[in-house]
Amino acid sequence: MLAAKCIDLPIFARMKNNRIVMAPLRGFTERPFREAFARCFSGVDAVVSPFIPLVPVDFVNPSRLADLLPMGEAIPLIPQVIGNDPGQIIQMAGVLQAFGYREINWNIGCPMKKITRKQRGSALLHDPKRIDSILEEVFQHIDIGFSVKTRLGFNEKDEFEELIPVFNRFPLRSLTIHTRTGAQMYEGSADPVFLIPYLPQLKVNEIIYNGDLFSIEAVEFVKKIMPGLSSWMIGRGLIANPFLGEGLKAGEMRWNRPRFLHFHDILFDAVGKASTTHTIHLNRMKGYWTLFSKVYTYGESLKDEILHARSAAVLMEKAHQIINNESVSCC
Repeated sequence: MLAAKCIDLPIFARMKNNRIVMAPLRGFTERPFREAFARCFSGVDAVVSPFIPLVPVDFVNPSRLADLLPMGEAIPLIPQVIGNDPGQIIQMAGVLQAFGYREINWNIGCPMKKITRKQRGSALLHDPKRIDSILEEVFQHIDIGFSVKTRLGFNEKDEFEELIPVFNRFPLRSLTIHTRTGAQMYEGSADPVFLIPYLPQLKVNEIIYNGDLFSIEAVEFVKKIMPGLSSWMIGRGLIANPFLGEGLKAGEMRWNRPRFLHFHDILFDAVGKASTTHTIHLNRMKGYWTLFSKVYTYGESLKDEILHARSAAVLMEKAHQIINNESVSCC
């Protein structure tokens, strides 16, 4: 067992009373990953599901909610929707409430072009009046908790200033802010410093910070410059290093080879059962390793080894060699 203390944190960075939410990442945080994670790790208080695309239908077929049903996952799950039609949001909210969910999240931050060219996700951020109109109608017709995930703007960060009064008008359960613009996609760096003067203006119930949280040090920095923050949404960082939630709560990072190996094997089997072909199984696991590799000292070369695997069995063999023998840089 490898268990090494990484850093000695100042007291303000200790996270025992802070809330950690796993971010939605399509192709990564579906049910197989969530269940494997919950069996092996702690530290995460809630998960937001990958978004459900909203479409005009008279009846929502439960097959569209396969990733959400049945309810009862070990870590509380918040379904996320993406769309720009208030009627469709209201319809899906009612369906999800009928299945027992108590909150839904509206994604107006997704930067993917296939989403934004339909005026969904972060493309809405250049039109605060439309967001206001959608929220106005939604809140008149739902009886379920409603939260929002956003970015600073679509083209420019300064667009955020016009979004603040819109968000303040409604009883949002939470507002998650990813500190990039939609146009940035995932390029460049998130910009927490930009948010500092705007944070006191936001009157929403809970503000959740999101963006480039790959380590305790990254969270420590954001908390230092904005000590009022106490909730964190972590996506890629938590997949790359699933011990991160525990580390943030404890105030120190420890890496455990056997536990990560056990998690990897559970995930491998779960993804295999959920995949309709061997190729899909292989490619899904390669996708996870593009993130898992980031914690290793020689991550880029190790990632190349995994990506060159021609079968799931070969990938599994290489993964075991890496997990059992390679040094990690996070601890």
